Amino acid sequence: MTTRNRSAAREGASAKSAFEHRGLSERTIRALLACAIDSPERLLFVRDETLLGIPGVGAASLSEIAKYRDRFLP
Repeated sequence: MTTRNRSAAREGASAKSAFEHRGLSERTIRALLACAIDSPERLLFVRDETLLGIPGVGAASLSEIAKYRDRFLP
């Protein structure tokens, strides 16, 4: 594994861990990270229409995300 690959793997693991314990499934987290939504804070402001355009995000994921948002947004 090259230095660049190790660095990318560390960044991916770090971004993934930022989503842990927020009520999101592993599948939802992988889908978000694959589309460069790499922090929970960014997720608060992404429109539902945009989220539904992400492969792997459907009704179940939107429900998880809505519950997460309800904790932080009025």
